[in-house]
Amino acid sequence: MKSVLLAYNKLSSSNIETIFKEIERSHREHPKETEKALVDIVSRTEIKSNILAVASIIKLAHAVLSTTIAQEIVARVRSLPLFCYLYNYGVLDASFMHREVAELIRKRDYLGVLQVLQMCSGIMDKETLKEIRKGAELEIRKNPEFVSENSSELANRGSAEIASGNSREISNRNSTDPTNRSSAEILGGKGRSFLMMFILESVDQVLAGKSPFRDVLREETEVVGEALDEIVKTATHRPVAVISQIENGKSDAALKFGMNTALKRRVFEILTESQGYRDAQGALYKEGLKVRQFEEVFYLLVYLCSAESKYNEYYADLSVSLLTTCSKNHRGPFNKYLYRAIERHVQNVEKLSVKEIYNIATFIHYHYVEELIGIGCVTQLEYFAKKEIVFARVFFKQLIETYSKTGKLRVKRVKETESMKRVFKNDLVDGRYIKKESEESLKEIYKMITKC
Repeated sequence: MKSVLLAYNKLSSSNIETIFKEIERSHREHPKETEKALVDIVSRTEIKSNILAVASIIKLAHAVLSTTIAQEIVARVRSLPLFCYLYNYGVLDASFMHREVAELIRKRDYLGVLQVLQMCSGIMDKETLKEIRKGAELEIRKNPEFVSENSSELANRGSAEIASGNSREISNRNSTDPTNRSSAEILGGKGRSFLMMFILESVDQVLAGKSPFRDVLREETEVVGEALDEIVKTATHRPVAVISQIENGKSDAALKFGMNTALKRRVFEILTESQGYRDAQGALYKEGLKVRQFEEVFYLLVYLCSAESKYNEYYADLSVSLLTTCSKNHRGPFNKYLYRAIERHVQNVEKLSVKEIYNIATFIHYHYVEELIGIGCVTQLEYFAKKEIVFARVFFKQLIETYSKTGKLRVKRVKETESMKRVFKNDLVDGRYIKKESEESLKEIYKMITKC
C-alpha cells in the first residue's frame, strides 16, 4: 500500500510515534492490506542503517496491530541484529535466541556469537550463556594451540582489541560477507585464539554479573522504550504474547502473558501455582529479583486478578503484603509499579469485560481503603462511556459497604474534578445496583475522598 510505504520511507528514531500513527490509521481502514504491506516492505528493504526505528515499529505493530506481523517478518528477515533488538524489546523470547545461538555455534560462527553477547549479555538466559561457554571450550579442545604457553598473553591482547571496538568491525564484516564463511575461516590461528578466549572470559564475567560489554543496545531501546510503552498501554491492558521456540503447555501459557525470559516464566509459575500469598511472596524473594523486576510482578498480579472468572483475593493479599513488608527503600518503587499497572487497566476500561471491571474495581478498593494507593486514575475518567460508569458503580458500592461497616473511611484524598461531580450527582444511583437509600452515604463518602 502506498500510504504505508510513504510512512515507512520517512521513518527515523526521532519520529517513530508519528509514523506508527500513520500506519495504525491505515490499519483501521485496511487491516489485512496494511499488515501485508508492512511485512513486504520490511522484508525487502535494507534495515541495518535504521534498525532501532525498524525494530521499534515492529514491536508496536506486534503489540497493537497483530502478532502475525512480527512472526512473518522474523521468518523472512534473517537478521541477527534485528533479533537482538526484538529480544530486548520482549518480542522474541529466550528460547528463540537460544536456538539462534546454537545454530551459530553449529556453523562455528563465533563472530556472530560475540555479536549476540555484545548486544544481549545483560538479559541473556543462563542456559544460552552456558551453551556458548560449552561451544567455546569444545573449540579450544579441538585446537590445542589455543592453550599454548602464550595463550593467556594472547587472550589478554585479544580481549583488549575486541573490547576497544575491533570486534564490531569484524562482526560487521562477517554479517555482510556474501559467502557466509565461518569465523574459523575468516580468522587466522592467533585471531581465533583471541576470539575464543575472549568469549570464554566474557561468558564467565556475565554469569558472575559483571558483563565486560557496555550495554549500548539496552541504552538505545530505553531512550525510546518509555514512549513505546505509553502507546501500548493506551492501546491494550493485556500482556503481549512473545515469539518462541518452546512447545509445551505450561510454557505456552506463560508466553501468552508476555513472559519472554526464563526468569519471567518462573515468576509467572510462582504467581499461578503457589498455594497462598505467603508461599508466593517467599518464592519471589528466593528468586533474588531486582527492584525494577518487581514492575513485572505487579503488572502480572493486576492482570491475572482481572482475568479470573470470579474475584480472587489472593492477588490483592499478595500485593498488600509485598507493599507493607518491604523495606523503606523499596516501598516507593513498589507503590509506583502497582499504580502504573492499575492505571493501565483503568485507561482501557472500555475494552474490559464486565467481569474484568468488577475484579479490577474490587482490587483497587482493597488497596485504597488500606491507604496504600490514591485514586487519581479513577477520578481522571470522563464518565461518559457506559463501562466507565459501570466501573464507578462497582468501585463506589464497595466504598459504601466499607463505610457502612466501619462508619468511617481512612483514605488518600483526591482533587475534585467535574467528571467526579457529575457521576456522583447523576449516574451512580441506578436503583438496582446502588439503591436510592445509599445517597446519603455517597454524599458522606464524597466529602471524605475529595479535596473540595
